[in-house]
Amino acid sequence: MTTLHEAAASATVSPAEIAERLHAASGAEGPPRIPTDEQEAVITAPLEPALVVAGAGSGKTETMSMRVLWLLANRMVEPERILGLTFTRKAASELRARLAERIQQLVRAGLLDEAAATAEPTVSTYNAFASQLYREHALVLGRDPDADLLGDTAAWLLAREVALASDDL
Repeated sequence: MTTLHEAAASATVSPAEIAERLHAASGAEGPPRIPTDEQEAVITAPLEPALVVAGAGSGKTETMSMRVLWLLANRMVEPERILGLTFTRKAASELRARLAERIQQLVRAGLLDEAAATAEPTVSTYNAFASQLYREHALVLGRDPDADLLGDTAAWLLAREVALASDDL
């Protein structure tokens, strides 16, 4: 049986080829957007935990979506086994929409079976995902699954209250 590491090492479809085939499948004008060397290193990184640090406007959402597409096109994972987490609802929404569109483009480009494309990756913010996990497992923990976790405003107010009450300067 092939391990995920062996599958990554023997990937047959490169990020550049995926970009070119998606571009052709989309019918877009102009040249395809080929990942940079830095993006390609993230897209094809070994299948193990990694930290990627990138600033605003550096293409994080694009790189995350290309990583997913590369994994799918090279048959390393099924869409329903993908979990994409971001900090903002805007980024999660953009990633979710981008993946939905591009997974269908993978099918049209012949890089993914149509049956595999019926399942969707899970994309969420860290907070929303944590809340979902809490609700699903609260009873096992002896907690109320309908309890409200701290939202953004409540968390900010609590942090402010702690900071104002502190003697530290």
